[in-house]
Amino acid sequence: MGLIRFLAIALIIYSVFRLFIRYVFPWLAKYVLRKASQQMQDQMNQQANGNSEPKAEKIYDKGNVEIRKASKTSGNKPSSAGDDEYVDFEEVKD
Repeated sequence: MGLIRFLAIALIIYSVFRLFIRYVFPWLAKYVLRKASQQMQDQMNQQANGNSEPKAEKIYDKGNVEIRKASKTSGNKPSSAGDDEYVDFEEVKD
């Protein structure tokens, strides 16, 4: 009697798992992929329209919140040649 009960429960669990994989999982995957695709499309449209302002930087200071916006020109400025530093490395033999 115990073997038949075990086999019946195992068959029910297997059937439910198989139905989940066959019907629910593909629907869930389509939903997640569609939502991610929509978010990427929105980001691309926003950048193409020139609305790609830098996001506000949040700085926390002992319970107070200060919000600073990054300037538009600071991110686009190329680094100057004087910023680089050459370091001469020597090979050390043991």
